Amino acid sequence: MTFIARYGYLWRDAQGFTGQTNAYVAGATQTINYGMANDVAVLWPALTNAAIIRWTGALDQILDPNVYGVAADYLSATFRAEMVFNTAEGSLFTIGIPSPKRSIFLPDGETVDASNAAVAAFITQFLTPTGGGTSVTKSGDVVLQYVIGKLVKRKLRRKETIWSLAPDLTGPGE
Repeated sequence: MTFIARYGYLWRDAQGFTGQTNAYVAGATQTINYGMANDVAVLWPALTNAAIIRWTGALDQILDPNVYGVAADYLSATFRAEMVFNTAEGSLFTIGIPSPKRSIFLPDGETVDASNAAVAAFITQFLTPTGGGTSVTKSGDVVLQYVIGKLVKRKLRRKETIWSLAPDLTGPGE
């Protein structure tokens, strides 16, 4: 029997914004799934300026909730290096690396350099984990090969509540 488990990394950038990156692994046991997620997590510091503060899913472990990422070129969590992989079913699977290090890009600053040692180690570990298991999509499609990686700038997701009062009202909701 094969178990599919989600594992995620909750991270914080230098500005204090947090986010989560998720991936899925299929393995014969939860121990294999935990081992693969741990092996991938070890490679993250070479790719990102953000700090992992918690592992979720199969890992579910708080590391250090008070740590912040490093201030560098792409210090904000709004910058992500999105690495695209091809699956056995022909679909694409994307994993985002928050607040990426400048060194993982080609000189254009936009394209992920697959020949970079840190990127190559991440891709290899993600596709062929040393501890066993297989990288899969949420629906269980096997992730087969790396396609491309690019820098993406996203908007911050902020929630704002605005109260407007009519002159004759004393508080909201009246």
